[in-house]
Amino acid sequence: MKQVRTELEGCFLPEDIRISACVIMRDAAEDIEACLMSLKGLVNEFVVVDTGSVDDSVAIAEGIVGEVHHFAWRDDFSAAKNYAIEQSRGEWIIFLDADESLTEETRGNLPALLARYGGKGGPDALSILRYNVTADTGESVGENYAERIFRRELRYHDTIHEYLAYDDGRKKKRLRIPPKELAIRHTGYTSERLAEKAERNLRLLEAERELGRPKQCLYYYLAELYFYKEEYEKAAEAAWESVERKERPLDDSFGAYLICYRARKALGDAAGVLAILRRGMEDCPLRPEFFALYGDGIRGEGKLGEAYDALKTALRNVRDFPKNFPWERHSLQGVMESVYSVMAEVCAALGKQAEAGKYRKKAARSEKDR
Repeated sequence: MKQVRTELEGCFLPEDIRISACVIMRDAAEDIEACLMSLKGLVNEFVVVDTGSVDDSVAIAEGIVGEVHHFAWRDDFSAAKNYAIEQSRGEWIIFLDADESLTEETRGNLPALLARYGGKGGPDALSILRYNVTADTGESVGENYAERIFRRELRYHDTIHEYLAYDDGRKKKRLRIPPKELAIRHTGYTSERLAEKAERNLRLLEAERELGRPKQCLYYYLAELYFYKEEYEKAAEAAWESVERKERPLDDSFGAYLICYRARKALGDAAGVLAILRRGMEDCPLRPEFFALYGDGIRGEGKLGEAYDALKTALRNVRDFPKNFPWERHSLQGVMESVYSVMAEVCAALGKQAEAGKYRKKAARSEKDR
C-alpha cells in the first residue's frame, strides 16, 4: 500500500485512507490547543466547529488549523457533531471533545491503526480508552472506553449522551483498541466544570423525558446526575427504572445497579439496598461486587450460611474477572481485601477456624500489596 508522508516526522498515512479530525467547541480556550496539537500531522484535515464561544477559543483554533466553522447551538450535541461530519471529506473521522487529546505516548500509532483496520470488511468504529483526570491537579477520576474513530457514514443520534449508528439501521461493528496502542487524556473534570455540565445535562435530559422521546439510556444518565447532586431518592428511582428497562450504556452493564445501591445506602434504606444487590446478582452473575456487598450485608442479619455462599461466589468471580471482562481495567484490589476480611469473620462465626485463618492471611497480604 502506497503511503503519504504527513507533517509529523516519521508518521505515514495510507494513500487510500483519508481521516478527518472533527471537534466541536464552546468556550474551550483552556483545552483546545492541547486537543488540536495532539492530532497535528496525523490527519488529512481538521474540521473545527464553534457553537458560540465568547472567549479566545476561535482565535486559538484558527492559529493552529486555519478555518473554523460556526454552528448556532440549539441544545443538540448530535446536530452540531453531524454538521462537522458533513463538512469533512475523509473516509474516517476521529472526533475528540475539546477537552480530550491523544496521549503523547500513543498518538503516533494512529496511522498504523488506520492501515490495519481501515480497509473494507474491518470495524466501523474504534473504541479508545480515556484516562479521565482533573484539569487542575491531574488526579485520576477513572477510565472508560469511548467511540472516537469511525467511518464517516455513521451519524450521531440523541441530543445529549449521543451515540453513533447507521441511519439505515445497519449493525455497527465496534473494536476496542488496547490503551498501549492508542489512548486519550480527558481533562474536563473540575468542581466548577462538573457543576455546570450537570445542570446543563439535567435540563436537557428532563426535557427529553417530558417530551417522551426514545432517548437511549435516559434513566441511567438521570440517575448519574441526581446522584452527583445528592438527590438520592430521585437517583435511586431513576437507577431502578434503568435496571428495569435493561439500559446498557457503552461498556457499562452494571453501573445502574451500583448507583441504586449507593443511593439507597445513603438514604438508610436497608431493604432497598439488599433488593438491588439481589437483582444485581441475578442479572450480572459474573461480577464480584454484588455478591461481595450482599454477603457483607446479610452477615449483619445473622444469615451466615447465605453470606458464606455469596462471598464464595464473589471470590470465584474475582479470580475469573480478567477472563470474563478483559476490556475492563479498574482494580479489584479493594473488593478482594474486603471479601477476604469479611469471609474470615463469617468462617470464624461458622466454626471454620482453619478457613478463617487462611482468609485473614489473604486479607493481610492484600492490604500489604496496596
